[in-house]
Amino acid sequence: MSVVVGFSTRPLNPLSWLIRRVTGAKCSHAWLMFREPFFDRLMVVEATEWGVRMIDAEIFWRRNKIIRVYSIKQDLTGTVQKSGNLLGDLYDFSGLVGMGFVAAAAKWMHRKVKNPLQVRGSLFCSEFVVQVLKQAGYPNTADLDPSATSPQQVYQFLAAQLEPSVDGPVSPQACSRAI
Repeated sequence: MSVVVGFSTRPLNPLSWLIRRVTGAKCSHAWLMFREPFFDRLMVVEATEWGVRMIDAEIFWRRNKIIRVYSIKQDLTGTVQKSGNLLGDLYDFSGLVGMGFVAAAAKWMHRKVKNPLQVRGSLFCSEFVVQVLKQAGYPNTADLDPSATSPQQVYQFLAAQLEPSVDGPVSPQACSRAI
């Protein structure tokens, strides 16, 4: 199964704005996209304010500004299937607040710290993506702490290893060609 890791932001969304502001990032959201064989549609799996969910990619594209997508060459089929049991898990709001502490420690103390407010059984977006990559044994993920990695850090991690799957404006058609 081909999987894309994508990065986006939501215009006019206060949470998206806050994440970008605190982290100094271009993107505020990380997610996975793949072709779901039963529906024969591109689907996005994401952790949002409504929890971990799967949504039709066409609907997702209408609500988000896509910044960049990366095609993962490694087969993630088994791991993505296992991540299905995370659907419906709650969003980690307190862990997101804890990311502010993680970002402040990195910026002002130049230290890596654990997220002090992470809640087991709930996830924020980049935590979900890093967890999937780690469970799949994706190269060089050993040092990534899912609960202390922002969408921008996942973006930078993949940018250091891969060429973007789409050059120029990221459109739904370009994303579907990346799968």
